[in-house]
Amino acid sequence: MDTPDGPIWESGAILRYVARQGGKLYGNNSYEASLVDQWLEWQTASLEPLRGAIVYPIVNSKVDYFPDAVEKAKEDLKKLLAILNTWLTTRTFLVGERISIADISLATGLMYLYTLVMEPAFRKPFGNVTRWFNLIVNQPEAKSVIGEVKLCDKMTYPSQPPKTHSATTTTTTASTTNTNAPKKKDQKDDDEAGGEEKKKKKAN
Repeated sequence: MDTPDGPIWESGAILRYVARQGGKLYGNNSYEASLVDQWLEWQTASLEPLRGAIVYPIVNSKVDYFPDAVEKAKEDLKKLLAILNTWLTTRTFLVGERISIADISLATGLMYLYTLVMEPAFRKPFGNVTRWFNLIVNQPEAKSVIGEVKLCDKMTYPSQPPKTHSATTTTTTASTTNTNAPKKKDQKDDDEAGGEEKKKKKAN
């Protein structure tokens, strides 16, 4: 992104730059600004890896599909949604009394999950999250960019054949024992006797 002071790259940095230019998208004070940062960092570090593991095999058939890994990611996603659901129990927005870039970023980050994966049974325990998500994506400004968002009725699965992780097992046998390991007394005596025998043969 080009600015009067020079270019900026990385979507998170651009988002913060735009929010700092005016309005209240970054909170009303330094504490609220820190809460905004908190949720943006939480999204990047915790949510995005799981979303990628779940969604990428669906939207890109060239991505390998490992069912066990995807199912684990879905279970971990539920744990994150439970955290968010608790936070939103008494809140309309993530931070303060009005929409912030934390709401905008996190809602768009959840959009593919809500439209492709989180069917009614999956999202049922997270009613506060769904209420908040619908509120954000249905803001006039949001709809003018992303259009109408329809929550999925049935979970979508990848179309490519599933794969399994191959386990590599390393076995240790008598032929691969550590040659530096301490020798037993009988073995040591035999080695010494063999050495003496070799010395006698050389002497003769």
